[in-house]
Amino acid sequence: MRLLVPLTWIAMLFSAASASAALAPEAALLQRFARDASAVVRGVCESASPIEVQVAGATLAATEYVFLVTEAWKGSRSPRLRFRQVGRAGGGRGDLGRLAGLPMYQPGQEYVLFLLPPSASGLSSPAGAGEAAFAVDGVSARWLRAGHNLTARTSAALVQLQDLPASPAAASAASAAPLPLSVLRRAVRRAATATAVTP
Repeated sequence: MRLLVPLTWIAMLFSAASASAALAPEAALLQRFARDASAVVRGVCESASPIEVQVAGATLAATEYVFLVTEAWKGSRSPRLRFRQVGRAGGGRGDLGRLAGLPMYQPGQEYVLFLLPPSASGLSSPAGAGEAAFAVDGVSARWLRAGHNLTARTSAALVQLQDLPASPAAASAASAAPLPLSVLRRAVRRAATATAVTP
């Protein structure tokens, strides 16, 4: 009987460690967005101006955005962030931004953006193929990407970053509920810590 109790404890510890290890790569999703981004900011879109950008001899429709930065979690500490993104609001079916699934930002609306470094042509977009953009509502945020449905992988990441118990019900709740801004901040902090520790 004495041997049975320690074996039960070992089995429980092993199963908990296995579950944690299985979720670890999934929890890295938002941290990967933060690591890949050159700037992570919370701010209000001040303007969205249609522009044209030359890329490899072709003229592309794009939008230049200006944001009033309320919190800079990574990158520039400037009070304003200006970036260019391919695509235009109302650009139609052939619009490259729309085809790529990139979000559009409305003046007056608050967002959290995990922006990639600008390309050689000066274009940028949110990390994760446009997924790392969130509309802010008070102390929470929602995925901005049009028609974005959280995958099981993303839901698992949110469950772990919110320190919720790992279960299908928790993953479903995480995908349906707004995401607390504290979870996004934590992802940026964890990415910064991981980068500082990694040689």
